[in-house]
Amino acid sequence: MKLPVLVSFAHSEEFALTVSEMAGAWSLMLDSGAFTNWSTGKEVVKLDAYRAFLLRHGRLFARYLNLDVIGDPVASRRNFDALRDAGLSPVPVFQRGGAAQELRRMVREAGFVCIGGISRNPQAQAEQAYMRQTLSIVRQEGGSAHLLGVTGLSSLRALRPASCDSSTWSVADRFGRADLWSGYAFLPVKRKALKPTLARGRALRSFGVTWEELRDPEAWKTKKRSDGTVATGAARMLCARSWMRYSRTLARQGTALYLATQKMFYNHESLLAAWEKEKHRWTKQPSRT
Repeated sequence: MKLPVLVSFAHSEEFALTVSEMAGAWSLMLDSGAFTNWSTGKEVVKLDAYRAFLLRHGRLFARYLNLDVIGDPVASRRNFDALRDAGLSPVPVFQRGGAAQELRRMVREAGFVCIGGISRNPQAQAEQAYMRQTLSIVRQEGGSAHLLGVTGLSSLRALRPASCDSSTWSVADRFGRADLWSGYAFLPVKRKALKPTLARGRALRSFGVTWEELRDPEAWKTKKRSDGTVATGAARMLCARSWMRYSRTLARQGTALYLATQKMFYNHESLLAAWEKEKHRWTKQPSRT
């Protein structure tokens, strides 16, 4: 059983290759960087460069996404066809506002699609309706789907997509909050308001972490040492390990949660450090319960 990890090509070809070194232990999905192109208004990722990279290294990734042009379904389709014509198998991305007929065509052609355009509040009634409708169409066509940016347990249990992704595991040193996975729910732990409870105490013990460690300001920092290595704070490590356990919980219900790794804020180094602590859970057979 492999840990699902998502990396964006927008971070650079070199970083994508760095992450690909973990292909033996991690199931890797490559995001094309289409959202970066859209959000910056610049062509950070060009089709020719992305296609060339996939032709050389695409085999290292379990899946790789089409280079969409958000807001332009014609250009997105053109890029998809260009990658397919090169002998590649990109995952098409259905954006909000697209026609149901186009979604059906994507599923028939690829079998697996990504659903985009979901807001930062996926619990909202309109978002839930959008996800139910798109997933219903995907399943009618005999396919499966990845929900981009959806990670809430209640939504995932109700919708049961094939996969989803999140970067929330890395919030500890940026926002002073660690998400502590108890085995059935996340218990927030805040740097400025540490509130020991029995439930949090039990969860902390399962990670071998103490309240004293979390009271240390250094626990909430991740920084480079003088020798060039990275020291991951206890809170950041706790958050990353919690999300790995949450990902494993979801895997038992049939949903792969991809943890997004990035080169800023020493994210990738923290994920690697957390993996060393948690990999034994992934290399044994998952529980049937």
